[in-house]
Amino acid sequence: MLQLVQALKKGHQDLILHLIRQNRVLLKKLSELCGHQLEVPLLTQMISEAELCGGAAKFSGAGGGDCCIAICFDTKTATQIKQAWKLMGCLVF
Repeated sequence: MLQLVQALKKGHQDLILHLIRQNRVLLKKLSELCGHQLEVPLLTQMISEAELCGGAAKFSGAGGGDCCIAICFDTKTATQIKQAWKLMGCLVF
């Protein structure tokens, strides 16, 4: 977490994307260890779409389908992610 805070403060975009992806991997490991599916299929699809658009994404909250966040650093990528998620029927803020 401290690495992400420092990367955000310094504007290290590549490191920020890497750390978001790394956090997702850690959450998947936690899911395996606790025996509960935290990243449900819809969240997996949302994350995949964000990655295909050039962003990084992970679920947020307790998992189980509540919400997903995506990080990117340009308007074009943000628009593509939002459009992909809307086509999936997701609420986008």
